[in-house]
Amino acid sequence: MENFGLACMTDNGGITKGMRMQMDIKDDVAELRQSFGGFKTLLHLIFLTVFAFPYLWFVVSRYAEASFAEGQHVKSIALWDAFCRYVVNGGLSWQAGYQLHWTFLTFIAALLFNALRVVLLRKTMLLELSQTARRLPEIFSLSEEVEFLGKPLGFTWGQLVKTNDFLFWVQGAAVLFSTFHFLTMRVPV
Repeated sequence: MENFGLACMTDNGGITKGMRMQMDIKDDVAELRQSFGGFKTLLHLIFLTVFAFPYLWFVVSRYAEASFAEGQHVKSIALWDAFCRYVVNGGLSWQAGYQLHWTFLTFIAALLFNALRVVLLRKTMLLELSQTARRLPEIFSLSEEVEFLGKPLGFTWGQLVKTNDFLFWVQGAAVLFSTFHFLTMRVPV
């Protein structure tokens, strides 16, 4: 039985608490919260921060060194171009131009996974907020198709959750490895 259907019954449909304890009640919102609520929200946010830190640091440090004075004849490139070189080159020799490094594939995979993570975190938080505000169970099913701008995308919320659960620790290890790579790069003193 669905938790939403049970909550909508007048007087619980005559079902006692003892009967409910023996029932298999399906609650997709609770299942989503199991992967993205509570402590796991904190883990997801930490991994998002660790993933973004080297790239944000590069942009901030390059921006701080940018020259805004007119008339100076210093070789320079646009900040977006420097950032793209940094990502493609894995942080190595980005000043020399584009040189594809193996960490670029890690970046692409991490970027896609973190986009998935943000979508699922947002959905969980919206459902939690709605349930808190209404004090009623939210109508939600993991077998429901994910939509973007009113158009179905061809996969369900349950498939996204299973994909995320499978990749959660693999992604965490990849992000830590990538961060270690960036933090151990040699810099001039």
